[in-house]
Amino acid sequence: NSIYTFTPNSDECAESIDIEIEIIPSTTPEFSIPSEICENDPLVLPETSDNNIEGEWTPEIDNTTSTTYTFLPAEDECAETIEFEVIVLPNTTPEFSFPDVICEDEIEELPTTANNGIEGEWAPELSSSISIYTFTPNSDECAESIEVEIEIIPNTTPEFSIPSEICENELQELPTTSNNGIEGEWTPELNSSNSIYT
Repeated sequence: NSIYTFTPNSDECAESIDIEIEIIPSTTPEFSIPSEICENDPLVLPETSDNNIEGEWTPEIDNTTSTTYTFLPAEDECAETIEFEVIVLPNTTPEFSFPDVICEDEIEELPTTANNGIEGEWAPELSSSISIYTFTPNSDECAESIEVEIEIIPNTTPEFSIPSEICENELQELPTTSNNGIEGEWTPELNSSNSIYT
């Protein structure tokens, strides 16, 4: 506190007076606002600071682009105007390189980390009765959810009309295409000493 004295001019019929004035230091508003957010994430700029200073922000909130906001304390607050920059990080699209046609049992689950490093989870679980799958990035990733269409083809059993018994040298080789059009190869080679072929 300080004492100030008012002394009238000598030609004034007036008394000197003392007044006491308390000079309140200006306070800096403090906020616990994140300095970075993902594009389109909620952004709230509170009108009361963490240390109870009221005021308003300018310009209007925009959660799609990086912006420097100014906090203007109310006129009755002994507080400073401050600026605060919020950086908006653009959302990344997860990228995967798995095929869109998969044989049943070829893979048990889809990868939870994208080629470009985004982590998340898939829903629902792989099934031959479902074709659309959604990848949801973890909440700490600046990334978009994506949907992919995957066709899961049920496994077919190859069918052959090979007799279970043949005379030696009657058959030179086993067919590499099944009756229902499935191509492959046999092991081991056909000979009279083997009875089991795969």
